Amino acid sequence: MATRKQLRANRANAQRSTGPRTTEGKATSRMNAVSHGILSESLVVPRLEREEEWDAHRESCLASLQPQGGLEEMLAERVIHISWRIRRVARYERDEIAKNYSEDAPRYWHEMAELGVAGGRQLPDLAKLGPITRYEAHLHRSLMQSLHELERIQARRLGHEASAPTAIDIVVTGAPEPNERIE
Repeated sequence: MATRKQLRANRANAQRSTGPRTTEGKATSRMNAVSHGILSESLVVPRLEREEEWDAHRESCLASLQPQGGLEEMLAERVIHISWRIRRVARYERDEIAKNYSEDAPRYWHEMAELGVAGGRQLPDLAKLGPITRYEAHLHRSLMQSLHELERIQARRLGHEASAPTAIDIVVTGAPEPNERIE
């Protein structure tokens, strides 16, 4: 528990430190906590991605998807945004792995490599990559759902049979024992 004197000092200090005041300073500080940017509200994460790359990605995808009408355009934009995020995931994962092979990697990894000992370097901790892998799986499912829906709507517009997506439930019963032979 803080003393009364500490509380007064904390309040006085808080009056002097009010954070960034300029628009540029606020925009910069807004990105301070960004570690991977996968959940970023911004389409293009400053200092991580370039606006030109986003524009090229978007134009390339639009040319491939060729949406017509509001619904197709909405689904195409969703596909574009999700695919951009998937690229971000891959970039983050690549960069995390590269850190383990950089000159800044822990010294003992370099020492093990100098001794010719295998396994001196490894993938980043699962605690770090695990959530990223889950984000990637979620993004991939969302991408496939949006892409299939766009294709279904485009097929219907072109006069082709466009059936609803099919889901199959599989129930496994009577699984064999571990050493049981399956014929």
